[in-house]
Amino acid sequence: MVRRLYVLVLVLVVLASSSILWERHLVERQNRQVALLMDGTDLYYRARQESLDLPLYLRRLKEAGLYGIASHVMPLRDMAILGDVVIRGAGADAREYAAGLGLRSPLPTQSLLHIKDEQLQGPIIKLIEELSLGQEVTVFGSVVYTEMPVERLRRASLGFPPTLIAAIDEVGLAFLPVFSPYTGSSVRAMAEFLTTRDFAGVMFTGNRLADDLSGVEELKRVITERNLRIYWLQRHDTLRGYVPLVGVEGILTDESRIIRGFRPSRLETNNPLVTPYSMTDRWLGSVKEYNVRAIYMRPFYRAPDIEYNEEYVRLLAASVRKAGFTLGSAESFRRFYPRPWQFFFVAAGIALLGLAVVRKFKLPPLLGYLGVGAVVFSQIFLLTPWSVYLRLSVALGGAIIASMAALALWKDEKNPWRGFFLINVTTLGLALLVASYLSDYYFIAEFEYFRGVKLQYTAPLVILAGLLFVPRFKKLFGEIREEVRRIGVLGAALLVLLFASAVVIYVWRAGHVHSISQFELNLRFWMEEVLIARPRFKEILIHPVLLVIMYFRRNLSRLMFEGGLVVVAIAQVSIVNTFMHLRTPLAHSLLRTFHGLWIGAILGLAAIVVLRQMIALYVGMTGRTHDR
Repeated sequence: MVRRLYVLVLVLVVLASSSILWERHLVERQNRQVALLMDGTDLYYRARQESLDLPLYLRRLKEAGLYGIASHVMPLRDMAILGDVVIRGAGADAREYAAGLGLRSPLPTQSLLHIKDEQLQGPIIKLIEELSLGQEVTVFGSVVYTEMPVERLRRASLGFPPTLIAAIDEVGLAFLPVFSPYTGSSVRAMAEFLTTRDFAGVMFTGNRLADDLSGVEELKRVITERNLRIYWLQRHDTLRGYVPLVGVEGILTDESRIIRGFRPSRLETNNPLVTPYSMTDRWLGSVKEYNVRAIYMRPFYRAPDIEYNEEYVRLLAASVRKAGFTLGSAESFRRFYPRPWQFFFVAAGIALLGLAVVRKFKLPPLLGYLGVGAVVFSQIFLLTPWSVYLRLSVALGGAIIASMAALALWKDEKNPWRGFFLINVTTLGLALLVASYLSDYYFIAEFEYFRGVKLQYTAPLVILAGLLFVPRFKKLFGEIREEVRRIGVLGAALLVLLFASAVVIYVWRAGHVHSISQFELNLRFWMEEVLIARPRFKEILIHPVLLVIMYFRRNLSRLMFEGGLVVVAIAQVSIVNTFMHLRTPLAHSLLRTFHGLWIGAILGLAAIVVLRQMIALYVGMTGRTHDR
């Protein structure tokens, strides 16, 4: 009876997990359209500086495949770069500039603004008076003294450049206003502007709304009534780091259509080593791996500008289509939320996995039963506001167990090929089980994300080592001495040094943020272009080790074999962690895991052939047996 109940629960676990993952896969497949946008502010500045025909520029970009223009308002700070105004902070800078104009010195607390463009004098003076909020403003023709702090003065804005708006309308491109308080955006002004015309949506920079939040409800109302898409702009210079959608919660509703966008920094496109080809690789990676559906390009400032960037857009458009996506307006992912009973049975599966590991290592049965009871009864919190925290906690525990369970269950398999297959397929299945527990709209859109990555990377290795070595702790030192005697002190020292270096690098590269060399970045791009889904280097390098130690098991001491198991757990951890990137489409994660397995198997086979030849050569030269 108990056995039948156990089987029934396992069937329900598989059905619940599979149904969640299938629904997630369908949601990800439905969203295959990408919007190509270019920074209108950069285009406007460059056209001004190089005397380019802006409407012609935009028309050529549209013909190449551009969907629309995204632009923030133009603050006085940027107008100063173009030479339209001059800004001097209160103090010596303001006094010296005023003296050069033959004007009296401003007060010690007053900043100076010189408006050089006559057509802008009236609108800017009016803007400064409105923003000064009763503070003293002194006007000498085109020069303004104001008590406004200089940083606030630099962010003051008249709105979007009329010349840019007129060019966008003339060409017929979509227009996406970008809200950023750092470039002069005002909540009230943006709310008013969004009622003036049709828009592709509105983009937020993902940091905060503004210092003045008094107009948030009005902005929320306008966005909701007009059913505008909300574009969430990734703020990092690369997509290596996680950036949550925070600071704009006040304008979100349950029906908000949220689209993930990404834009590189100006430093990147100014780098002479960066080309349209390398940027295209970056864009494709962001679309395929990070669910980005709005590509927010910066134009290259390289002559001839129009032809250079036209070819850039044309290349990107062709590459996106080749990758199986369509071009046009971006759309948000369909919201999906699995039912609590589905999550309940998935959690039960995770709990039973923990029980299986307890039994495999002959730990106290009470420990396993307590774990199962705690996980199962905690699922009542799925019906509370703390549901997300419960799922994150259970998923972290499940990911840790899943990263070592397959090695524990199949480490005694005699056939190395079958053992290699069973270990990796089991880990893949367990990774999917844990991933299903976190699969819903909030996680694939990355409002929530898997936490505890470094713990998930290190805990399985520590726990597995403890389960393997602690039961025979008293004999362990004798085994170590015997191994040192066999391979020599120098050999042992080299092994320890290599292991310590590998652990440091392994832990350092774990998590959402770590640095990557340019060589590795280029190698990643190449592999993504060739294989579509780039396998993880940890799996390519460690899978061969698993195959080698399984094959030469009879030739290894127990210490070396079990030590090797701890090392090869790195690849199992990597497989599980791949599926903890919930923002990455499920099919993409499966493909990159598959690539890691077949490449690792080929390298492992090659390593076995080479080692067999080396052993045969060693035996022939020394006449010794090769039992060890």
